[in-house]
Amino acid sequence: MRTITEMKSNIMNLSGNRHIYRIIPFERLLSILLAKKNTLVQTKKWDDPFENFLLNCELNVPGIPSPVKLSEQRDKWYGQCWTLQEQCDGLWRVYTQKGKIRGVRVKTTVGKLFNSFYNPNDSFAQLSYYIGKVKYIPKESINKYLCGLWAGKDITCSDNSGQLNSLLIKRSEFRYEQEVRLLYNDNNNQHCEYYSYNFEPNEVFESIMFNPWITKCEEECLTSILRKIGYSGKIEKSDLYDVQSPRILGYNK
Repeated sequence: MRTITEMKSNIMNLSGNRHIYRIIPFERLLSILLAKKNTLVQTKKWDDPFENFLLNCELNVPGIPSPVKLSEQRDKWYGQCWTLQEQCDGLWRVYTQKGKIRGVRVKTTVGKLFNSFYNPNDSFAQLSYYIGKVKYIPKESINKYLCGLWAGKDITCSDNSGQLNSLLIKRSEFRYEQEVRLLYNDNNNQHCEYYSYNFEPNEVFESIMFNPWITKCEEECLTSILRKIGYSGKIEKSDLYDVQSPRILGYNK
């Protein structure tokens, strides 16, 4: 297995020992534990219209009468979203609907996740596997960045830098997410909607956390399920809304 040092050029603005988190529905977690697969989705499926903004555009190239479409490049990219936020009310609420969807949080480090993802036996490895911290900028700056591109500069270069950097930009309104993105560039032209790879949950996940609204009965039941299907790591419940009696300084009853 390669070390983080050997792969550092593919790790963008992050250290290998930095903790990262991902909140997903409990049912999705079960499929990961049972199949031992982690799955990335084509970035063109992201909901925000400003996502993947660069690879959705057309470029006017000198000497070519028609605009050059970048959709072929766009469809080669797959992504998965993580966060640096250890606890976030907004993210919990996005992925949890009481009585319908049970959100759970998995915890790992940049290094553990990327080591599980990076395939050194892939002849295109250096051009295919990335993880990076998202940069948040105003919408107006995104437009200026897009308009400043010419003749495919930074976008069609052989090292993927332009395409990669465009996928690590998001509007300032989403800054609270503190997002980290796991990205795969399909140089093997598989043309699938999803990219999955072999994944050992007990080696990658340091813990699984239930959402703060789960009942004691649900917590015990879901913990039992996780143990039965082989998860051996730490299991806990979010204490985000736990209320403790305030301590009044200088007063002893």
